[in-house]
Order: sequence, then structure tokens, then C-alpha cells
Amino acid sequence: MGSSDPAKLRSPVGESPPEVQQLRYDECLFPEGLMTSLVPALKNGLRSLVAIRQLNLSRKAALLTFDDGPHPEVTQKVLNLLRKYSARAVFFVVGSRIPCAPHLLQEILAEGHIIGNHTFHHRARGLSYVACLQDTRQCQSEVLRLTGFAPTLFRPAEGVITPANLLACRRLRMRTILWSYDTNDWRLSSDAEVREQTERALGALATGARNPIILMHDDNRYSPGLLEPLLECLSSRGYDLKTGAGSLDSRASV
Repeated sequence: MGSSDPAKLRSPVGESPPEVQQLRYDECLFPEGLMTSLVPALKNGLRSLVAIRQLNLSRKAALLTFDDGPHPEVTQKVLNLLRKYSARAVFFVVGSRIPCAPHLLQEILAEGHIIGNHTFHHRARGLSYVACLQDTRQCQSEVLRLTGFAPTLFRPAEGVITPANLLACRRLRMRTILWSYDTNDWRLSSDAEVREQTERALGALATGARNPIILMHDDNRYSPGLLEPLLECLSSRGYDLKTGAGSLDSRASV
């Protein structure tokens, strides 16, 4: 198992996903011939075309997503809370962490949630197209081996979209999912910080997007302390917490 310190797994991110890295021939780490299919998309706004950041539903809904698991203790607590509030979520798993709690993948699916691909080694930058494809496919293969299902949803490490991981995602027939609100729960390291961040999150969600995709993590032991009041708040405000996962992948049960 990797380090239990979430800060060692990821770099700090803001409340919006990072901008797409500027594409220049001298910076691209994959063959030039592969660029031709990307140029039109880049000219028309790459990020808006290739990544989903908000639910496209007529009803008032919210989708919780969890990165960087599975964790044998935290993921289980998250599942218990989601069950309590009848919520369906997407778990973007890191392939190298699956051996820490392989049984949880089956439980995630049995509870009606979706498993997404969050790469195998959680490296955000510096990978060639071939290396990125291999890394993403390795995570895909591990999930398929343990569950019989291959993920259809992809979230790049740290939310950083690059030409290499964009092509790898398309090659593996997945859709890229980012987020509209980042809870920054990975930073939490005390109960006091949980209380402070809960207040900020509740305020932001009250005035934010109508159908948000919310970023959380299931590898930080303080995250469940933030998750429960969020679930309570969203439920009391009439948010549909089930339909969002199914709108992205029909295998989510409602």
C-alpha cells in the first residue's frame, strides 16, 4: 500500500480543475501523426468538448465522486454513508491501490455505484502517449479482472488533461469526468478543519451549479466527517442523489 498521506499522492488543486496544458509540437510526447485528429477539437475549446463537469439533467441532482481509493477503512465508511442516504456515486480508483482492498470493488458495484478509471500510478504529467495508454489500460485491466466490468468513465490524475491521456482515454472508449466543485477534503488533517471546510462547502453548494459533480476522496480518514453533513444538506434541499451516476453509466442501479 502507498503512503497514507494524501498530500504525497497528489499535488494541490484549486476549486476548479487545472487548465489544459498548452499543446505545442516541441512539448508533445507522442507521435506527431496522432495530433491531426485533435487539432479541430483544440481550436474549438478542448476542455469543454472532452470533459464532463456538470450533470446534464432536467431535475435537480448532484453526483458525488471519490478519487484515489480504494482504502480498506475509509472507502467502507464512505459506502456506509452513501447507503444511509440512498446516494449513488462514482469511485475513481487508482490501480496500484486496488490490492489494498480488492473486495471493495465488488461491494461498490453491489451497492449500485460506478467504478471509474483514475490511472494505475496516479502520474499527472510527463508521460508519453504510449506510457499513458499503458498506465490507463493497466488500471482498466485490473478492474475488469476483479469485477468482470471495464470502466467507461475516466478521471485523469489531479484533473490534468493532456494530449496523451486524452488520446488514451478515447482509445479505451471512456469519457472524461472532471467536476464543478472541489471540496478540498484531501487537505483535511483535523476535526477542526473538517468543521471549517463543512461550512465553506455548504455555502458554496447553496449558491453554486444546479447539477454539480462534487469531488471528494476516499483515502483520507477525515473525509467521511465532511461527507455526512454534505449528504444531509443535499438531501434536505431536494437534490436527487441517485440519478446522476446512472446518467453517466447505465450500470448504476437506482
